[in-house]
Amino acid sequence: MSEMLTPTTFESFRVYSLDTIARVDEALELIADVQDQRVVRPVLDPVIEEMKWSFAKDPAARSLAADEIDTLVALLGTSFSLDDFASHLLLIEKLVAEKYKETLERLLLELFDQPRQRMDYRKLVGFYCSHLVNLGYERNHIRHVVEETFFDKTVVRMGRKTLEKFLRKFDGKNRRYTVHVGVTRDLGNYLRGLDFNAFARVAGNAYEATLEENTNKDALTWVFEWPVDTLDPEGAMDSAYQFLSAQRAVSFLDPYGMHCEWGDTMHVTLHRAKLGQAITKTDFLENKPRPLLPIRKNYQRITRARTISNYAADIARNFEETSTERLLSSIRTAALARTSFNPENRLISLWSAIEVLLSEPREGARIVHYAKLIVPCIVMRHTRRQVIAVYNELLPRYRNRLNKITRDMETEARPRRLCRAGLSQRERGIPEEIVRSADRQSAGAPSGL
Repeated sequence: MSEMLTPTTFESFRVYSLDTIARVDEALELIADVQDQRVVRPVLDPVIEEMKWSFAKDPAARSLAADEIDTLVALLGTSFSLDDFASHLLLIEKLVAEKYKETLERLLLELFDQPRQRMDYRKLVGFYCSHLVNLGYERNHIRHVVEETFFDKTVVRMGRKTLEKFLRKFDGKNRRYTVHVGVTRDLGNYLRGLDFNAFARVAGNAYEATLEENTNKDALTWVFEWPVDTLDPEGAMDSAYQFLSAQRAVSFLDPYGMHCEWGDTMHVTLHRAKLGQAITKTDFLENKPRPLLPIRKNYQRITRARTISNYAADIARNFEETSTERLLSSIRTAALARTSFNPENRLISLWSAIEVLLSEPREGARIVHYAKLIVPCIVMRHTRRQVIAVYNELLPRYRNRLNKITRDMETEARPRRLCRAGLSQRERGIPEEIVRSADRQSAGAPSGL
């Protein structure tokens, strides 16, 4: 588990990034999207293949619903309807979900002392790690528990009782935590206006030593208190971080300009505990340090919450309902991109957030349609960086289709009639039958990637 959860090696085990229950849930959500015509049916193909892999490799799922899984796999080899597919998935989920974690733990204990089944045991550990993450446990917390149990102290005897004690630490029960975060005066004033508990920082409190660890401590003159119910202290810290990130997005509506900054090192205390712990926001991707902003000596008292509320209300009155829904959907998708640990998921979610803001393509390739809409709206430097990132991600898997799309893209310097491959092929004397066949294949190709 320690090896699978280390930042430098976790990407080697991305195949375990979704356990079987999570794959079933993902397939059910995608089926609903296909039925609502949000996406086309072929997007189910990779999800089905991933689910087949999980069903074949996951002994916990097979021990709970082997016959139902075999029936579903047989169904997927035929021309199945989406309703039949969803019904089978719901049945499997009902049989497996409730006892899935318990079954994984039982199998881990059974194979613990079987040296000839080490690879099977390794697969089980991978599924268990992934399931804990999908339950809501933070990867850093799981890794810390592993280090604390097996590596920080000398283990005199490693037996079944030690493993049982370790597994009991992940009981799936939420606990009440209080997070103290150092924030700037502007941000603290704004949060207090929203009836959150924010107050001026006073020396001598239990969290003071933790807040002093922040590199921007001089700017953090206020403290924000965030109570939350989570599975572990890392999750409590991440909850506070996500909340403050949302407030930073809202702060851009402040017409006066708000100094919105906080410390990455936070003080987390379990409910009724006398001592807490310092937890620093970390990620599997390195974040560039933010530049230190100058502290204003002449502070102007402004009721931040009221000014932002009035400004947002003025925007809302002049905003269409459909545009509001698309904007909110884009914000939610962008939040998923920011919180995902997988770089590919981040890129896909970020691109989806951009797609939501743009109109649906009437005809032609989606990426061509979106490119025409994005270029006038975004600074060219940012557009170029986004296009390069998307191109680099799509090129390894969709080289032929992507090259064809880029060749057929219409530009001012290269009209479409001159870009058509068929025209240049005809001029070179290629037989007309081959050209017509290529045109028919092009017309029958899917409009999106």
